[in-house]
Amino acid sequence: MTAALRKHSRVNARQIIEGMKSGALLALPISAACGAAGIIVGVVGQTGIGLQFTQFVTALSGGYLFTALLLISLVALILGMGLPVTAAYIVLAVIAVPLLGDFGLPLLTSHLIIFWLSQTSNVTPPIALAAFAGAGVANANPTAIPALS
Repeated sequence: MTAALRKHSRVNARQIIEGMKSGALLALPISAACGAAGIIVGVVGQTGIGLQFTQFVTALSGGYLFTALLLISLVALILGMGLPVTAAYIVLAVIAVPLLGDFGLPLLTSHLIIFWLSQTSNVTPPIALAAFAGAGVANANPTAIPALS
């Protein structure tokens, strides 16, 4: 509302429509990622692969929390290669949080660990969203390889 008080900062109808168009275009990749995560979560829930994952990691870790965390971090790294952060977190939350709860970790602690592990998607190719965000700030090509000098 304060922008309307000064003439040079007033927003007209055309700028509002352009802003809505820009917002819709920027929301498309996020919507696609959430849709993909929804499909994956549905498949995990319907097929029972989450329960199988829990049993597999529990057996492979030998009941040690640290080993289970290493296995979950490996899964997070693999998921980060194909999913953006939000989708990777949702998938990990569905399959790994119950497992960490079985080890006695509180729910919030489990989610924070999964959130931290899902951040590998920011730096793992081919997704590497951090490169695209940094390139947007620098007005640079995110896929260009810098020349060595």
